[in-house]
Amino acid sequence: ADHTRIFLQNQDGGKLPFPDGHFSGVVMDNVIEHISSQDVEGVLRELLRVLAPGGVLLIGVPGARGYAADKDHKCFYSESALVELLAKFGCVRRRTMHAPFYFPGLGRWLRQYCLYVLFQGPGPAPAAGGGLGCAGSSCH
Repeated sequence: ADHTRIFLQNQDGGKLPFPDGHFSGVVMDNVIEHISSQDVEGVLRELLRVLAPGGVLLIGVPGARGYAADKDHKCFYSESALVELLAKFGCVRRRTMHAPFYFPGLGRWLRQYCLYVLFQGPGPAPAAGGGLGCAGSSCH
């Protein structure tokens, strides 16, 4: 039997309504750039609280043109900036992906370009099972 559970949670900040270590994976797709630099570490701390030790966190951000197209964007993140930020919490980059594909400079020209970085959270990898938590929206 497949025991995979998926939760979609829209959150304006504060404490997530889940216990510590509840999810084996969390997706934050095109969300982090909408959070002020003063608040981002608190939001990440809360996401990592509900992530099981060693669980995975997938963060998606827009390229430069997509970032510039939305007046609500507060902070631009390059791949190196995301890796540096998550390293503060003991997260390690496991994989980098590009949508629709990687080509140098594509993010400056294509509004729908997105960068995705998959991180492993601190601690040993979780046992098979837990649900996948999702926050945010698809690439715009």
